[in-house]
Amino acid sequence: MNINIQNENSILASSHYDRCEDVVNDIFSQNKSMALFLDIDGTLAEFQIDPSSCFISKDILDLIQHIQQHLTVAAVTGRDLSSAKHMFGAIDLPIAALHGLLIYLNDQNQFSKHSQSELFQALETILNKDTQRYPEFTIENKQHAIALHYRKCPELQQIASLIMQRLQHQHDQLRLIKGKYVYELVWNDIDKGQAIAEISHLLNLQNHLAIFIGDDRTDEDGFSYVNQMKGVTIKVGEGATNATYRFKNIDQVNFFLRGFLERLRDTAIPKHLEKYGEEHV
Repeated sequence: MNINIQNENSILASSHYDRCEDVVNDIFSQNKSMALFLDIDGTLAEFQIDPSSCFISKDILDLIQHIQQHLTVAAVTGRDLSSAKHMFGAIDLPIAALHGLLIYLNDQNQFSKHSQSELFQALETILNKDTQRYPEFTIENKQHAIALHYRKCPELQQIASLIMQRLQHQHDQLRLIKGKYVYELVWNDIDKGQAIAEISHLLNLQNHLAIFIGDDRTDEDGFSYVNQMKGVTIKVGEGATNATYRFKNIDQVNFFLRGFLERLRDTAIPKHLEKYGEEHV
């Protein structure tokens, strides 16, 4: 595998980060069909003050598109479906949006666990009142969930937490999850572990080796589920985690995807050999 080790060394400042080559070797040593599940923000796209300004680099998009030729690639994200699809541009792939509340396979096959609720419109009204003194907050009503972002002023984290905890205590059908610079209220029965399980069931991937890459607390349910299924889990960045491996940042995710694709190409059975087992000319 021709990963540029010198470039990778330049982004690894501590020995507690894993090397892409070691992770790729582990994956391919298991000799199983694979499915790749990817978070978006903080994993494929750098954080921006305005979430709508985030983007996935062309380099990573190209890698994903090429990897799709070999196996299923799915996104598992807290973004709503429209926003997530926009991030991938012309690439069509399965998406678990809103932490798994909405499962998109293609334009003809979409599944939702809950119908759109007026509850979140009411919560938005309450949050607008509760945050009047803090213009740095951004409220995001996702129709099936609601988020309070404090990216513009991280010092407001404790106030954001108190506001959202108070709302959650008044609505026990919802649970509070913490992401990077955001608190979010979602339905109790929604998490990324269930999202990965649902996509795996719908696409008959249960016997595949699941690989999940994510970066924050909202991804931990996904890590736990994939670990339970004997898959491979990768945490991006700092913080306690259930993931087996850890990458430093998005640059290292890029290195991994590149090395992963190279190994896929090296081990792929040419299509003209798959049917007959040998070449016929």
